[in-house]
Amino acid sequence: MVITLSNNKKMPLKVFGTHRIPDGREVIETVKYAIKAGYRHIDTAWSYGNETGVGIAVNECIEEGIVKREELFITTKLYTGRQSYNEALECFDESLKKLNLEYVDLYLIHNVNRRNLDWRIKNLDSWRAMEKLYNEGRIKSIGVSNYGTEHLEFLLSKAEIKPMVNQIEISIQHQNRDIVEFCRENNIALASWGVLFQGKILTNKTLIDIADKYKKTPAQIAIKWCLNKNIAALSGSMNKEHIKSNFQVDDISITGEDMKILDGQDGGEFSHLHCDEVKPIVYVPLNAYQKKNEYKPLSYTRTYKLFNIFPILKQKNTTGTKLNGTCLALFRY
Repeated sequence: MVITLSNNKKMPLKVFGTHRIPDGREVIETVKYAIKAGYRHIDTAWSYGNETGVGIAVNECIEEGIVKREELFITTKLYTGRQSYNEALECFDESLKKLNLEYVDLYLIHNVNRRNLDWRIKNLDSWRAMEKLYNEGRIKSIGVSNYGTEHLEFLLSKAEIKPMVNQIEISIQHQNRDIVEFCRENNIALASWGVLFQGKILTNKTLIDIADKYKKTPAQIAIKWCLNKNIAALSGSMNKEHIKSNFQVDDISITGEDMKILDGQDGGEFSHLHCDEVKPIVYVPLNAYQKKNEYKPLSYTRTYKLFNIFPILKQKNTTGTKLNGTCLALFRY
């Protein structure tokens, strides 16, 4: 099962995620087993600390003739704390060296990092670096992760190359419908890093009942629900039976009626602290780039606290406000 991205690259929808799998022998053996089980899309990140092991597993599978490099789709991500033009280039070089590959198939900005006062500047800086790497052929596709509609709107208004993928949390209990709709309208493919809702979804009574009806596991039904919507589904495990089971979903045919029942389980709850929960005032310098790329602060009225402790103001930000010198970061709850 694959989806064609906006640049005509094919992205496999069944994805083996390596989050929380320790580097070394554990991730090497696990990724090799996942590839042998049929996975062709492997997802890692600089912040996972296991790119070296993932690279060893991938290269050993290629050397052993299990798979060819062109049959694999390798995704990794830019570390949130290194969002600037030069740091993004350096971070990618480190990832590529650890993976021991000539290129990666998809590179994502891991988080919008909205906690930073200058999130717009940092994200656009990072995107400019990724566009450079894409044009050089070292990255076959570029995208983002954990981006909301306002973040995507900003990036789309400034990007020379539009993001091809947005990897966000999507599950039957958290369907993120507004972002999904926006991405579809803008030809941005979707990938779900939370299809199993951090494991919590496996206790959902409705899901269990439907899984029993099809004689499948709740995890298999949750993954198939996602794939039916043309959304790449990430699932990760160190348990070989679970790895194999989570991949074997092609024979499941969920009826339209049961899909609607699963759609009705949307509760809107995030599975953990969302990266955009704490938001600063969105002041950014208008002269960060040349005039054609000027930034205009948003208009809003909110109550803020200094250092999350002292209530200090209720401020109206007027579009077009310019900043001179250092700006104090004011965070709200």
